[in-house]
Amino acid sequence: MRRFEWLVLATAVMTVSGCALLPTFGAKDDSREQIYTLDPMIRDDVASDTVCQSLEVGDAFGAPGFRTSRMAYSTAPFEIDYFAYARWADAVPRLLRQPLHRAFASHRGFGDVITAPALAPTRFRVEVNDVRLIQRFESRDATQSRVEFDANVRVFSVNPNRVLATQQFTLTRAASGDPASGVEAANRLVSDWIREVVSFTYDACRSSEVS
Repeated sequence: MRRFEWLVLATAVMTVSGCALLPTFGAKDDSREQIYTLDPMIRDDVASDTVCQSLEVGDAFGAPGFRTSRMAYSTAPFEIDYFAYARWADAVPRLLRQPLHRAFASHRGFGDVITAPALAPTRFRVEVNDVRLIQRFESRDATQSRVEFDANVRVFSVNPNRVLATQQFTLTRAASGDPASGVEAANRLVSDWIREVVSFTYDACRSSEVS
């Protein structure tokens, strides 16, 4: 009987220890899951003329480890973990789909903006790949962090089919040591990134038309 009691005690200690190491940054006492979304600010940008008559906005694709709704964080180089009680409403690349479309549609440098798959041929196409969004901590008990957003963007001429421009975007922003602060920073980063992508695409289309 004594041996059984020791076994139960050891199992309890191991369970408590394991829970203590779970990535619960910012979790409430009842440990209910918190679900977050990306709702970046989209503003109307003024262009001198409409140089891109039709544009297809392709689906965004995540890098390995970032194709899930789980919210990624890191406490060491080359390491990815996921918050236990916080996640995105969908995979981050899919959350970018509608904000990107809205931003291109509100820009006066673009005419028809179609979300992939396009049912009609377009003049240009923009693709987003290798999306990464992660909150980095220097240690597990850190109170400060930084949020990093990375994505590769390519602009194509559809007919003839050729790459007009490609660029790797990397943006960072400071945050405190909880998922909610990371989400706020992520929304600001994505807002900045979308403005840069729209401008980058517009410049690529304009260069193509005048060349």
